[in-house]
Amino acid sequence: MNHNILVIGGMGNMGKRYCKILDKINVTYDIYDVKVPFPVKYDNFTGIIIATPTDTHYSILKDLKDDGYKGPILCEKPITKSKKELDEILSFGLKLRMINQYEYYFIVDEDYPKSSKPDHYDYFKTGDDTLTWDCINIIGTNNFNDVLIKNDSPVWLCQLRGKRLNIADMDWAYIWNINDWLNKGNENLSYIEKAHNKIFSIEEGKRK
Repeated sequence: MNHNILVIGGMGNMGKRYCKILDKINVTYDIYDVKVPFPVKYDNFTGIIIATPTDTHYSILKDLKDDGYKGPILCEKPITKSKKELDEILSFGLKLRMINQYEYYFIVDEDYPKSSKPDHYDYFKTGDDTLTWDCINIIGTNNFNDVLIKNDSPVWLCQLRGKRLNIADMDWAYIWNINDWLNKGNENLSYIEKAHNKIFSIEEGKRK
């Protein structure tokens, strides 16, 4: 299938990362800066990547719903930090997937020789989310043992299952994740709901 992907927020740090990945796998794309009016219909695109700050996700996803967009959507984590917005987003009927690079990290060495891995691009902690929200995928899957996460600015030191995450493997995990999304367009609404609700529960417990 020939893809034409829209990267919303493609001018930002994370957006540039997605654009580099699409370049590496030879997928065409357009970039949209949310600060300017959108000039064409969303359905001109076979898939949409949302790489904007968390507090913009709800309005973008609502626009996609109102526009009648039916294609697959890949959104940066977290989708939202509001339980009310989460419930609404899950009711929109969108083919929504949340990025989860950790899901692919542990099969990198098994399936790809070192020589085939891409040249890495810097993996920096660039968001303004708390550590809990940054680690939503680890909390959501809840099947990683021996988790060590440390803010070693400007990067995170992260160790899962006794394996220290490194830049090259993490980059490839992102690429695998996006390839899988492009080829399958699979939704993971139940996972999105579970992962977010776990953090809502954690935060509620902290307030008590």
